[in-house]
Amino acid sequence: MAHSFAATGTKKNDGSAQSESAIASSVWDTFSTRNVGLRVSRTMAEEFGGSLPVMREASAARVTRALGANINRWTGAERRSLEEWSLVLSLIPKIADWSAAEKRTMIEIIRSQSGPDEMRYLHLTQHHEPLRQELLGLGSRADH
Repeated sequence: MAHSFAATGTKKNDGSAQSESAIASSVWDTFSTRNVGLRVSRTMAEEFGGSLPVMREASAARVTRALGANINRWTGAERRSLEEWSLVLSLIPKIADWSAAEKRTMIEIIRSQSGPDEMRYLHLTQHHEPLRQELLGLGSRADH
């Protein structure tokens, strides 16, 4: 089953309902994971001399601080999830400005990615609005 970060449906200004597919196609038409990857690659080249290990370490440290995460008791799998997510999350300039609840949920998303319940991970990811908006922005244009 394919999953997306698309919204589940909403009402338009005139009160009529919009389907999930109409919202997804209008909002996510220009989104491409390739664009996100290009942004990560560009940042790695420009700020980390092309070194993925250096970028992983720096990004994980930045994101850990920004989210206020205490990773001392995290499993190895959870730390790897943090490293992977951090490559993208470090591209979000105002992540430190997210609310405490949004930060806690992002920490849950990272930790649940390596957990046994994929549906929990997908649910948390799909319903984290600031994350959805940032991913949409990062992946909608390659010219950033």
